[in-house]
Amino acid sequence: MEDFKIAEEFIIEDLETLKILTDPLRVRILRSLGQKARTVKETAERLDMPQAKLYYHINLMEKHGLIQVVETRVVSGIIEKLYAVIALMYRPGAGLLTAVDPAPLAEEAENMATMVTGLMEAVREDLQTSLRKGTATFQQTSQPGQQLEIAYQMLHLTDEEIVAFQEEFSALVARHGGKSPNRPNERTYNLFYLYFVSDENND
Repeated sequence: MEDFKIAEEFIIEDLETLKILTDPLRVRILRSLGQKARTVKETAERLDMPQAKLYYHINLMEKHGLIQVVETRVVSGIIEKLYAVIALMYRPGAGLLTAVDPAPLAEEAENMATMVTGLMEAVREDLQTSLRKGTATFQQTSQPGQQLEIAYQMLHLTDEEIVAFQEEFSALVARHGGKSPNRPNERTYNLFYLYFVSDENND
């Protein structure tokens, strides 16, 4: 297989592409692919679902540039494609929410909320699977990283402090997220985060 390059991030600049990622299954497909090239069959096995159910979604994601074909091979006379993600991180661009007209602005905000809901649903499904299989647990354990960490917290920060927080957090994620996969003693961890200005005490 030829080397393929995965970008640090993919900026979503149009609503059509954003809508593609509002589907929880497509989010799970992205995470299942990770940094390793996989066939539809391999991805279906990782997601524990029928292979036929994934073709439509994978073709749609490839069409919109969210995943890439990095290799093709012939197996028993059938051409197989190996897919990989385009980037380590996918995020909407600032331009998606800069409309002046309140009507499209409201629609874009709704699409953004739908995308977040889709992400949360994908996280919920993955968490249930890990809890069911015992790879994650709420109980105290001596296994590093196996105990589930979950929290909801409000931060009271000045403008300068939130800028510093964002820079430090982004640097931390970039430092650990850019590591090569399949190292000895390596395990995959799912990280979901979301922060935004609360409407409480901000009037």
